[in-house]
Amino acid sequence: MLNKRTSVLKRIAISGLAITMLCTASGMFAACEFADTDGGYKVENIDLEEVSRDEGEAVLREGGLAEIYKDYFVVGVSGKGSTFENQKSIISNFNSVSPEYDMKWNRTEYPEGEYHNTSVNNFINLASQNDMGVRGHCLIWYQSTPKWVHDKLGNKCQMDENGEPVTHTVNGRELRIGETEENRELGLEVMRNRIYSAMEQYGDETVYCWDVVNEALIPWDDAEKPLTKKMIEEGDIYRNGENDARHFGKDQEDPGTGETVYWRLDWEKVIGEDFIQQAFQMADDACREFGYDDMDLFYNDYDLTNPMKRDACLRMIHDLQQGGIRIDGIGEQAHYTLESYTADKEKWLTNFETAIQAYTGLGLDFQLTELEITVKGATDGKLTEQQEKDQAEMYSEIFRICRKYSKKLPPWKEGAGYVTGITFWGAADDGSTTSHIFNQDLTPKMAYDAIATFGDFE
Repeated sequence: MLNKRTSVLKRIAISGLAITMLCTASGMFAACEFADTDGGYKVENIDLEEVSRDEGEAVLREGGLAEIYKDYFVVGVSGKGSTFENQKSIISNFNSVSPEYDMKWNRTEYPEGEYHNTSVNNFINLASQNDMGVRGHCLIWYQSTPKWVHDKLGNKCQMDENGEPVTHTVNGRELRIGETEENRELGLEVMRNRIYSAMEQYGDETVYCWDVVNEALIPWDDAEKPLTKKMIEEGDIYRNGENDARHFGKDQEDPGTGETVYWRLDWEKVIGEDFIQQAFQMADDACREFGYDDMDLFYNDYDLTNPMKRDACLRMIHDLQQGGIRIDGIGEQAHYTLESYTADKEKWLTNFETAIQAYTGLGLDFQLTELEITVKGATDGKLTEQQEKDQAEMYSEIFRICRKYSKKLPPWKEGAGYVTGITFWGAADDGSTTSHIFNQDLTPKMAYDAIATFGDFE
């Protein structure tokens, strides 16, 4: 089964940048390369070039999806260690595993300097025994910060009568009252210790990449102050306690201490707007110090194929690259709904593919890190025949597009990155969920067949 797709390359000016853009027939855009220009953040068509892709045909092999896709990209699964113990019969379908929660900070270091790695080591052993890699998730996140970090850094600033942060200037830098340069340096020290200790302890024999920063961009439609074009133009793209208080203002139980704590840390408030640059620089420095020559450093988030969130991510990438900061790839969490696809298939697929072209066109690799397709209205944990068929088709189309940008083929443009991995958010349905590619009894669903046969599943 041979599939061919043709796309059109355009050159535009955007947000003070010159960017090569890929334009599909529907007129959707995706950025490909940056260069400084003058002007505001707007899109202007400049030139055209056709690009054809042929992503090959399925070669069915024993060993499941990992073998079928071994020339394309890694096929992984995320979950809990106990789940994998019950799914040994299907584990050969994957050559990568990612802990759902076990590597997160509040699960591994409490109190400060006391490490709890039994669960992580179990994952690493599982991977080693099954010839799998480990996808490290994650180093820095506004959630899952241990109580001792909050106690040490604090997380509040003074507000005026209008609810705005009170600021003052120190050494030319505007700070909120409650912030200090001393606290910034302490925050950088805490961040550096977290990154270095995790990367050193888990090594690089099985861990092949890290999500260095997770979910730092403002949600495009789910915050008190959702993303706008103007915010992207001005670089006001990072979530914090003011623009996204709903996500920051929740108390949680600390799994290390059992205490109810405010465990969502406003890194921007503690360190400043450069906290992402600082985190990636520290991770790069750690790779150099420990000799991790093949470790890849990713930014990971959700909704990164949505045009607004995609453009915010492109702005972040530009800021990193212009500052000489290393970033190797973008991870899209990929918690998709079937309804978003069936409502307008062409639009959904266009947004998905243009996002891949945007990120890979900047020389970055791209991965789906938590792929699932949920189905609304599924009763008793079961899909109707049409729902299962549509879900299989959506999975098939996702894999088809990703194959086009895989290492099976030359880069789609000079200097472009690749799709290097797809990690499922769990492998099998459990009686309440219907979003996976295996049934609860671990038999393959139609979605599995669609992926394994490159779409020849009906």
